[in-house]
Amino acid sequence: SLVSNEFLCKALPYQNLSRPCDEMADVELQLQMARDFDARNDWVEIALTPSHARTIIASGKLAMVLSIETSKLFGTRDWRTELDRFHALGVRSLQPVHQLDNRFGGAALHNAIFQAAQFLETCHVDTDCGVTTDTMTLGFDVYRDAAGNCRNTKGLTADGKALVQAMMSRGMLIDVAHLSEKGLQDAFALAQANTYYPLVISHGHFREVMNPKLADDEKTTPAWVVR
Repeated sequence: SLVSNEFLCKALPYQNLSRPCDEMADVELQLQMARDFDARNDWVEIALTPSHARTIIASGKLAMVLSIETSKLFGTRDWRTELDRFHALGVRSLQPVHQLDNRFGGAALHNAIFQAAQFLETCHVDTDCGVTTDTMTLGFDVYRDAAGNCRNTKGLTADGKALVQAMMSRGMLIDVAHLSEKGLQDAFALAQANTYYPLVISHGHFREVMNPKLADDEKTTPAWVVR
């Protein structure tokens, strides 16, 4: 997983920064490092298709699948062109949304750090229900669901739905680990419409067996999503 977060990067001491806090530039550097790692080691290989992965595994090697996990996915560039470019470079999985809302959809709420980061993006304070404190939520537009929990109002956008569809057409792994609950519903509807195309939750936390404080987080995975 090629991971980057501009907000956390900018929180580093200035002397520790050797390059600008650009998420996609960071992803490209990690991608090149992964490709160099593959080239240097004969026990690992970047897998490009399921059959390729099986061939790698059958030969006793580790099959490595490259994914992108970042909030500012593709930056402001044309996402269709960027999807093609990164696919050509070996990326086979994406998370449409990471810690913050972006042009593709809404993020599942959890850590207050990212609520502060979202606030710096939007200057929005929501008092419909409280996640950051008991009475308010920073950054995100939220609503209270039937069970009384605060959830992100934003699902997949039109670009987000088009991105998921484009990933399906390329046979890519669609990782919905950080999508809001509304985003998960949107992604599942698209999967149903495409002969139940599989969705992946690469790192989830089963809500009903978490301790109550963590179980309140939208980032946890409820039983209805698993079903």
